[in-house]
Amino acid sequence: MDRQPSSSPSSTPSSINHLDTHFLHILFDHNSPHLQRQNIIKHASTEQMKEFLELVYNMIHGNISVTKKQITQLRKHKRTINILVNDRVVIERKQKILANSYHLLLLFLSILGPWVHEHVFESLMDTA
Repeated sequence: MDRQPSSSPSSTPSSINHLDTHFLHILFDHNSPHLQRQNIIKHASTEQMKEFLELVYNMIHGNISVTKKQITQLRKHKRTINILVNDRVVIERKQKILANSYHLLLLFLSILGPWVHEHVFESLMDTA
């Protein structure tokens, strides 16, 4: 994974250009039921998981803005998040953890959703 922090917190991580937008659209869709999201995570490719986990990594390291209230909520899941951003843990284990961590997944989606919508889906609208 390309994990070099960007120069400013509001800048777009370098991987944003090659994100699987269909995967993200279904994952971040507000109308998607939990079982559909869980199924998407379980059957995601290695690249799709790496892309999503890179967004989590960038959020944790301050490249995507997070409010103090959200930081407090994330601290409750500190051990799980450390596993998710650890390069030594295999993707399959991360997939299983994320698929079974309903509240953590919803927290990630609520934090990353507006950012993904602004930086991914809006940029796709501009290029179309």
